[in-house]
Parts: sequence; structure tokens; C-alpha cells
Amino acid sequence: MRFEDNECHSDGLYGINLGEGVERVGPDERHPLVVRNMKIWATHYAVRAQSPCLLLDNVRIYRCNYGIYHPDYDRHVYRNLSICDTPSEPFNSGFADNSIQYGTLAVDGLELEGTTGNGIPIKLTHYNRSGVAVSHFRNVKLVDLVAKKGLVNMVGGKWLLPTTPKGVPTFIHDYFGPGRHAKIVSRRAEDLMGDGNAYREVPGLTGEESRAAEVKDVEFPKILDPIDDRPPQTVITHVMLQPGGKRHIRGTTSDDGVVRRVVVNGQEAEATAANFSQWQVTLDGRTGSEPALAAHAEDAAGNVEPRPHLRSAAD
Repeated sequence: MRFEDNECHSDGLYGINLGEGVERVGPDERHPLVVRNMKIWATHYAVRAQSPCLLLDNVRIYRCNYGIYHPDYDRHVYRNLSICDTPSEPFNSGFADNSIQYGTLAVDGLELEGTTGNGIPIKLTHYNRSGVAVSHFRNVKLVDLVAKKGLVNMVGGKWLLPTTPKGVPTFIHDYFGPGRHAKIVSRRAEDLMGDGNAYREVPGLTGEESRAAEVKDVEFPKILDPIDDRPPQTVITHVMLQPGGKRHIRGTTSDDGVVRRVVVNGQEAEATAANFSQWQVTLDGRTGSEPALAAHAEDAAGNVEPRPHLRSAAD
């Protein structure tokens, strides 16, 4: 699924809700959900990212109460994510107050700006349900950020959950300098606190419930490997007669990759919007029996639409 170039604002609940109520059912890492070039502002929850295998690419969140909310961090990749003036929880722990993580989160390019109040910008997840759950952040930029409880921390006090056998480590790559990464853990995660690293309080990074150590030789993971193995889908939307018997044809095509061309009755159409989401072509007039209109598309991966969209020549 591709969801691109959209905007949501002024909604009392969600900007986009992916996966609520489906019990972690979702796509695989070769066919992830893709949300790209989206703006979300003045909503309560910006993104409910509860499906596994999700790619957020170039998403802008502004003046929402929650940024990434109730996520299922299982093969999630976020690139060029901006969260501005989102005071409650810009970056939620796995499954919100349940604080459970099953897989890997990789964030490459995160800008946190003007996030004030008593919230925690990046919340640690408490329980490593699978035993292999981990979070990675790289290219983190802080702009006028006020983080009274530390950049990466857990909620303390009455909200602390029972001790779990495994905690979830969070890495901020190059935090202390090139190749010098910060590994942040819950101070209550006994397995992580005892892993041999010199954990300590780091002003501005940790808070009451978190500790950090400098580590090296930690690779930033590649966890999604999208492929385009499905053909495009084409629909003829308009057929307009013109002088001389010509017909002006317009339509739309959708694909999970790059569309290479659209063909109508053997003639290539012209794209009038990105990736042939809108296209047009003018066919010469004919005498005698008019053939039906047939439109199909091909994508850059070589997939050819097997069933052209057909319309009567009389339409």
C-alpha cells in the first residue's frame, strides 16, 4: 500500500490510523505499508502506527498532542520525520501504556522541535516480548527542545510496570561523536544493566528512569527490503469526442512502484501528474467499426497489467 502526498489537520482524533484492532496482522518486509510526504497538524494523535512492516518517509507532524502513538515497533522504518510542538508524547513506547515491543525500529533522520512541557520526547519501551526487540535512531536533530525528564526516558512513579525478564535497548548513533553511540536502557532492566557496559546518567539524554553507556561497533539495521512484484492498475475516467472524430481519453493508474508507461489502443499516454496518477491521450478518428478502448500500464520493474480496462467506443 502506498499513501502519498496527503495532509490531515484539525481532527479531534487521528491523522492516520494504521492497524488498530487487527491484533498485529499486517504485511511482510518485502511489501510494507508506505506513508510518504504527509503533513499532519492540529490533531490529537498524529500517527497510530500499530501495523508491523511500516515505512514512514518524509512525514511532518506539527502541533499535535501525540506524535507516534500506540506503535507496534516490528520492522518499522522512519526516514526524515519531523515532530514540532507536540508536548504530550512525541515518540510513544510500544503499544503505549502497555509498553511492549516485538521487533526492530530504525529511525534515520528525526527532528524534534519546540517539544515543551513535562513529556518525554522519546519513551523507552519496557518489555521485550520477543527477546530481540531493539530501537535505533540516527541523524537526530534537536531544535529549541525542552526535555525536563531527559531526551530518552521511561514514565516513573505509579505508571511503572512490573519487572520483565528482558528490556528494550535504544541506540542513538553517533551521539557522543562519529562511531560513538549511546545505548540507553531502563535502569530497571536487570538484563541490560548487567551487560557489562558502564551505564550512567547523562545530562540532557537520560532521566530518572533511564541510563546510558557509550558503545561502538553497532550497525544501523536494514530491516525492510521492498520489492515491486505486482502489476499496475489502470482506469479510464473520461472519454470526450472532439472535432474530426478524435477522442480525448483521460485516466488514472496506481502502482506500488514507478509506472513506466500507459498504453491506450496501442498509443502511449502522456502523464499529467506524478507517476501517471493522471494521464491523457488523444486518439485519431476512425471510419467504420470503432474498436473498444483498452488501457493498460507497465511499471519500471517489468510488471505488465494483465487485464486492460475496457470501455465501449460509444462511451
